[in-house]
Formats: sequence, C-alpha cells, structure tokens
Amino acid sequence: MLENAKAEMIQLAAKSLRRDIRQDMAPREGSGRMVGPAYTSRLIEFTENHWRPERASQRAGSLRRSIACLERLVQ
Repeated sequence: MLENAKAEMIQLAAKSLRRDIRQDMAPREGSGRMVGPAYTSRLIEFTENHWRPERASQRAGSLRRSIACLERLVQ
C-alpha cells in the first residue's frame, strides 16, 4: 500500500537501533546515493533467512496472486 516502499525501508533502517543496519542500509550523509553500501546484500540475507512468503501473502494480495500465478506456470 506504500507509494515508495524502498524509501520507507531506507527511512526505517536510518532509525534502527542497530548501528550495523543504519550503516549498511541508509545512505551516508553527503554521499549522493539513494541507499547504503550494503542495502542489497541485507535484503538478500533477509529474504533467504527470515522472510516467509506464505505468511506475507496472507496480508499482501498482490503477492498472493503472484505466488498463485507462479504455481500455475510450474504445473
């Protein structure tokens, strides 16, 4: 439902109590970058080790429909 989910993720990371999350995901002031140096690798680590698409699809209709479509393609 967010207009810019990536920007929201970066704002949350910038406010994180964990210093490593702030440093990895939020851009350094004055860098001119949109994301931090390890933004992508942090997202990959999250999706591989923590994210549960089945559970997330219970709250996100578009994800639920995408999973259903992929399942039909595989069959």
